[in-house]
Amino acid sequence: MNGTAKNDASPPTVYFDSSHVVSETGGTFSLRLSSEALMADVFLSLDIYDLDNRVHPAGHLGWWSFRVDSVGDPLRGELSIEGNRVSVGMEAMECFNHWINEEEVPFRRLVAIAVLRSNTTNAIVHLDEIPAFRTESDHEVYRAVLDRNWDSPAFADAWFVFPRRSTIRIVAPNVFPGDAVGNFCLDVYRLCKQNDISVELYAGRCHLALNDIVRKTDALKGESTPDDTLLYFFSIYDPRLDEIVGLLFNRKIVYFHGVTNPKLLQVFDLELSKSCAQGLRQLPTLGEFDLMAANSTASARVLARETQQELRNIKVVPPGLIGAEQPKGRLRSDTSRREHSGAHFLSVGRMKSHKKIEDLIELFAAYLELDPAAECRIVGGQADRAYRDYLDWVVDHRLGARSKKLRRLENVTDEQLRRIYDEADVYLSMSEDEGFCLPLVEAMVAGVPVFAYGVEAVREVLGKVGIVFCEKDFTAIAASIHSLLTNRKRLDRVIERQYERGRHWLAAMDGRAVLSLFDPTE
Repeated sequence: MNGTAKNDASPPTVYFDSSHVVSETGGTFSLRLSSEALMADVFLSLDIYDLDNRVHPAGHLGWWSFRVDSVGDPLRGELSIEGNRVSVGMEAMECFNHWINEEEVPFRRLVAIAVLRSNTTNAIVHLDEIPAFRTESDHEVYRAVLDRNWDSPAFADAWFVFPRRSTIRIVAPNVFPGDAVGNFCLDVYRLCKQNDISVELYAGRCHLALNDIVRKTDALKGESTPDDTLLYFFSIYDPRLDEIVGLLFNRKIVYFHGVTNPKLLQVFDLELSKSCAQGLRQLPTLGEFDLMAANSTASARVLARETQQELRNIKVVPPGLIGAEQPKGRLRSDTSRREHSGAHFLSVGRMKSHKKIEDLIELFAAYLELDPAAECRIVGGQADRAYRDYLDWVVDHRLGARSKKLRRLENVTDEQLRRIYDEADVYLSMSEDEGFCLPLVEAMVAGVPVFAYGVEAVREVLGKVGIVFCEKDFTAIAASIHSLLTNRKRLDRVIERQYERGRHWLAAMDGRAVLSLFDPTE
């Protein structure tokens, strides 16, 4: 099962030594080129973009190119910011070409991208990037996307001593806060820190605010040892899966989040659809891991089928962790539930086409015929341009002058989200593909009645509480919602049953299920 490491030739690479650049403290940075880069027919380019608008030319401040025939290690450079202009220089290296945007580009923060390009074709061979700031305080604000006090929130205590010579190496293709996979990776990292378990986190791509924590997957081969444990998160195609499986570990664990049905993505995000299709074809490879886990029984069934394993051999571990001091939800009083006129609809999650936000809009339009004072909030980000434009059309077409009754919110804080749940009267899930669906748990413990399209994982999470529908008859569903919200006794019974189900999931997410994956006695 454990395999042996492969000895394929390494490609030319370039990496920043530091996690960020700050202009007010000198703007210095350093780069390291691999020995292969020094022998390859490549040159180095430094590109500077507006971090919040990484498009050319509107957010592109400029680029500077340097030859790498004979250079020191590390390469030292400097990035200067004056107003909305920047300049880049490399010590002992002559800039042989450059471009500076003639238009002034306003920005709050920048991204510096070091790129190795072919001298022959100008194609990108390898790149690395770090954020850049005017001041250290700007950097601290950016880093605040994640609380680095690892002691809080407090998760479960381990009942075993993990071997000191071993490190848990968590690996995922992508780690971004706000994404289900990224959040869970960071939670498991925090759980290990709290239990004095040596841990490192790796990803192919991550939010740049996390690059002091999340290491490049490229480094995994050189840093792992045969005493270590691999925890690999799989949810989409990973071009490095075969390489990762081939590395030597004491134990290799895969956690399967499920792969989104590519047919539900292909109209609005063809590239993501292709990646999901490729990911499904990789599933048999997951059978080479020593231990398999999944976020739900529904996902475990898929994994068992594709790896030809017995379902009972796959552990089901909910994809989230809840700390002991975090809010556990409450049953709301009549007053707190109805401080507004008209029902408040709520949906939370990524703005991707498999979530079927257009169906939610259609349902809301049907409900407005019964309750003209109703309002709807859709909380979530990551929408691609095509799908966002389509949703705008659906809103205009179905709601017209009533469009102001629907609000789409991105980048809300945890506290803001709690207030949004408190103000909601009904939670809607129209998604046609789920591996688990954590917002259902959030809604249940917040005392918000749930109406959900009944895909297998959603039915598993709800466990015969809430209201499930398997046909999207918007008029009928709207009537069912209105009937429930206007029947106080029935509504209270639904909320109470949901609350108990939600509490069940919170108890299952204290960290013990994750720690059981690392238990050296099992």
